[in-house]
Amino acid sequence: MRGSSFGYPYGNPPAGGAASWRTAFEGMLADVCADARRFRPPLPFDPDEVLHLVRARGPLFDQVTAPSLVHFDLWEGNILLAERHGRLEITGILDGERSFWGDPLADLVSTALFDDITRDPAFLSGYRPAPLTPGYRPAPPRSRPTSAAGSRCTAPTWP
Repeated sequence: MRGSSFGYPYGNPPAGGAASWRTAFEGMLADVCADARRFRPPLPFDPDEVLHLVRARGPLFDQVTAPSLVHFDLWEGNILLAERHGRLEITGILDGERSFWGDPLADLVSTALFDDITRDPAFLSGYRPAPLTPGYRPAPPRSRPTSAAGSRCTAPTWP
């Protein structure tokens, strides 16, 4: 599903209603970093360093030119299934409050949050026609930081 702007559906710019994915993502991350500075949770990295790294790689975000609806909490507990005519069908998706308009690869992050996405070949084969394996070479090669930001998923490595 495509949107008309990037970021949170009801967010104020730059975290919502942004003209580019770079602007929206930086705004969303800046808000999270501000919360981290305010509430001081134990974190493995300084929030300002993370924000600096993302801003330094801004052109990578510009590869995403069309805002796609991203659920961002898409895991098996939030997907409702029913058996119909001998096969499972998705009948509903729960917890859309984290949704935003952005890079569709961001949904791969939440599906692998507690595990290694490469150990789920059924998911990978259904998510896109080409397998996400170390030997696969997309054309043209793309590297989008959203796909591994803030997760423990094992991202494919390209030679």
